[in-house]
Amino acid sequence: MVAAANLLLPSVAMHAVSGTSSATDVIVVLGWILGLVLVGAIAIYLLRRWVKREMEPPVGFSLEDLRQLRDAGEITDVEYNTARDRVIAHVKRQAVSKPGGVESLRRAYTSRRKP
Repeated sequence: MVAAANLLLPSVAMHAVSGTSSATDVIVVLGWILGLVLVGAIAIYLLRRWVKREMEPPVGFSLEDLRQLRDAGEITDVEYNTARDRVIAHVKRQAVSKPGGVESLRRAYTSRRKP
């Protein structure tokens, strides 16, 4: 523990050995602690965000795949509509979570519809 303190805070370790302390030293130590807490909080936030994104299940079918299954009679119209709604909801969630997501989704949709 003392070795870690010597590496991270050499001036504080010197004062701990000598037995002298001042308000400036206390502020420096509190600053280091606050900085470490902030760095840790940011790291935890980014890790949670990354894990959450990795845990989202991928979409198993495209809309074209679903249409082909319906047209081939492999799924009913009710199953098609349910699966289609899920695919569309998943794409919308992904679009909203990305920068410029909804607008880029609208541009992509309208550009495909124009002849």
